[in-house]
Amino acid sequence: MGWMHPAAIAHRQRRLMRPDAARWLRPDAARWLPPDVARLFERPEEPETKSAPPPMPADEYERELESIRREYLELKAMLAVRKFERTWAAFRAKA
Repeated sequence: MGWMHPAAIAHRQRRLMRPDAARWLRPDAARWLPPDVARLFERPEEPETKSAPPPMPADEYERELESIRREYLELKAMLAVRKFERTWAAFRAKA
């Protein structure tokens, strides 16, 4: 293989490397890589993840679930009425 300029080699490595390649390497992979290549795999500092909110009490959960079910049934009934009105209007227009 012919000689290549080091900047061209670095450019090709950056262009062909996955942006998240560092996630797929072993934590100690930098030991076997040359220093200029190991620099490409340095992991950025990850932001702290927020913890999930505490679970709601069971009785509050049941109340909220029941209200959602009730709202769903109301919407379903409203859609059935609208469908009936459209059908009835079409039937009356024909008669």
